[in-house]
Amino acid sequence: MEEPELKSAIDALGGDVNKFIEAHKNATVETNERLTQVEQRLSKSTVSGFGGETKSLGQKIVEHEQIKQFLQAGLSRSGRIGVGSFFEQKTTILTDPNTAPLQQRVPGIAVGRVRLRVRNFLNVVPATSNVVEFAKLVLSSSTNAAQPQGFGTSPFQGEGALKSESAMTFVLASEPICTLAHWIPASKQILDDSASLSSFLNVQMMYWLAQKEEAEILNGAATNGELDGLFHQATAYDTSLNGGSDTKIDTLRHSLTQLELSGYYGTVVVVNPADHAKIDLIKTAVGTGGEYVVGFPGDSNTLWDMSIISSAAVTAGKFIAFDGSQVFLYDRGQAVLEVSREHNDYFVRNLVACLAEERLALVVPDTLAIVAGTFPS
Repeated sequence: MEEPELKSAIDALGGDVNKFIEAHKNATVETNERLTQVEQRLSKSTVSGFGGETKSLGQKIVEHEQIKQFLQAGLSRSGRIGVGSFFEQKTTILTDPNTAPLQQRVPGIAVGRVRLRVRNFLNVVPATSNVVEFAKLVLSSSTNAAQPQGFGTSPFQGEGALKSESAMTFVLASEPICTLAHWIPASKQILDDSASLSSFLNVQMMYWLAQKEEAEILNGAATNGELDGLFHQATAYDTSLNGGSDTKIDTLRHSLTQLELSGYYGTVVVVNPADHAKIDLIKTAVGTGGEYVVGFPGDSNTLWDMSIISSAAVTAGKFIAFDGSQVFLYDRGQAVLEVSREHNDYFVRNLVACLAEERLALVVPDTLAIVAGTFPS
């Protein structure tokens, strides 16, 4: 190639190179800008977290597809919106050395509950009014004159003679229905969030009500809205029946005799747990060779077919024996547990009132069917 031609080809090639550089100059600048932005985002990731720019909670909600549909359709609610974690940065979770160690919470609440058994030995009857009325025979004003026909005639005349006339005096007695109740306040949240606590409250509230019921059945004084209890209505134990070396078992047998002489049969005797233990531990002889009088520890607790039960509501040293067929417990409203927010300002404070309640009356048509006394010392 001649020199002029070579020079011309080199000039043309230089022009093409310049055109190529000019054509890609803007793309190179754009690429450099993108690299710069990437570097800046990478530097921010040490604070905001991995994988790009962190969106605020507000941005996540506004840009969420459910919010867009909610706004477009005019819905009443958007439904649950997932926004992920409030904290994008991943860090190792360690126990703060300046805080107390986490405690292990054992489920359940320990509480002692004694057996309540007196109700089981009574006649439980539904009541239909707030007062229970019943007729009582007044023995002191009554006469049993049953005799053979013609008895006392002289000369004796049987047929056609007047028969003896007895006399009975009745009085109309009544027992008002007593309301036993108690309540406690509790937060609505704690009942919602703690099933075990809610269950415990239900059980404990009803147990306390039953505990008070047993105490009223035994010791109610018939005043201030109380039940007319068994001790209050009982006939006093006849101490003339006592012997010089009587044990507690002997005393209870004497009370059975007193009931039988009055025309009743003792079915149950109630004593304090301490006295019950002393009765159970009576032996035929002092020392290791004696046998238990009442029976071996696995035997049922009965004395002459009379059930013996213990109740902490009975004062130590005292006892009460009765014919259970002659004692009636009238239930006007069986025990219920109610929860309500209709109290004071409980609605606006998210509190509830837990109420346990029952209505009942104790009726003993003849007080000779109950004997109460004190064990000899």
